[in-house]
Amino acid sequence: MKDKIIQGLILLCVMIGTIVIFHLIFDEHTKLFYINVITTCICELILLANIPILSNARLLTFKNEAVSTILDIYAVVLFLWTVIYSLFIETEDDFDILYIGMIAVSVVFIVAFGMVSVGGNVMSDEGKRQKSLSAYRKDFHQSLDNYYLSVQSIMTLDNSIWKDETLRSIKIVLDKMTSIPSVKLDRNENFISEANGRLEDIKNLLQELSHDGCETESVRSQITNRIEQLNNYVTAIKTSL
Repeated sequence: MKDKIIQGLILLCVMIGTIVIFHLIFDEHTKLFYINVITTCICELILLANIPILSNARLLTFKNEAVSTILDIYAVVLFLWTVIYSLFIETEDDFDILYIGMIAVSVVFIVAFGMVSVGGNVMSDEGKRQKSLSAYRKDFHQSLDNYYLSVQSIMTLDNSIWKDETLRSIKIVLDKMTSIPSVKLDRNENFISEANGRLEDIKNLLQELSHDGCETESVRSQITNRIEQLNNYVTAIKTSL
């Protein structure tokens, strides 16, 4: 609230100062006097309104910065055109070129404003999408790391050569899955669910090995086959996406 009051007082002082300056410049309060005063006050309002945006890190996005810059340039160009061309006006009826220039400047900057605004929205949406993909990929990688740790924990008591080969094979598959770009993952939503299902199946078979009475060789053979199938599946997905 205090900041708004200060900004209001600053704007009021600036506008009063503007009126005083033009009052001293112009001998009479003619139509040209009012055109210059009103135009200058509008330009000052635009410039002062952009200060909070440019000075606030939270508000300073690419779109806001670009739009603010366009508006600032517009305010300066409009002010310079109005004031400078006013010096060459000799009669009260000679305002056509002044108006044409003001309209032309406004049209050009309206187009620029629209382009920047639309482009800023596109970049903002793309930034959000990339951020979402990055978070999605990070969670996916974390789940793969957790999976490998859980598999290691399940096989802790197994001291066979088969265990080492199996862990190595699982690690290779997980590394392949990790190396798949986020864009490709985004194009195939079914891949992660399918891969997770196959990984869970392998994990369940590994847990079955720890049960008494389990047909060890048969289950090991199933696990090896499932890992090989998963490896082929991941390879196929990497090359096809």
